[in-house]
Amino acid sequence: MELRKLGRAATRLPIEIASTISLCFKAAILMRNVVIEYFVKETRIETMGGETLTEVQRLLLVRELWMLRPVAERTDSDVVNFYQQMEEEHPEYLRHGPGDDYQRLRADLTGLIPGPVVGETDPGTNLPV
Repeated sequence: MELRKLGRAATRLPIEIASTISLCFKAAILMRNVVIEYFVKETRIETMGGETLTEVQRLLLVRELWMLRPVAERTDSDVVNFYQQMEEEHPEYLRHGPGDDYQRLRADLTGLIPGPVVGETDPGTNLPV
């Protein structure tokens, strides 16, 4: 019985530490709720087939369509061709609004477009890229 009392006493925290932990926990829950609200209650996009997509689903579809292209057609210069293809076949997957839709597509593909290789030259001009 004395061991139980000792165990409880050993786990008690000073009020300042306990209140700080409680405050941090409440802040973490608040941030979690903000993130969930952003991803769950976001705008929905209706596709040509009548399907409704969230922004996250739209982004995943665009990235998947890019990755389905042959590796040789996933270079920095191929983004223009991909953009034209998307405008023709899946315009609802492109983000529209003020500014440049092409730059928004490039942002959607962040991390999937390889940069130029050091020492690589442009075949047309034979100049370094």
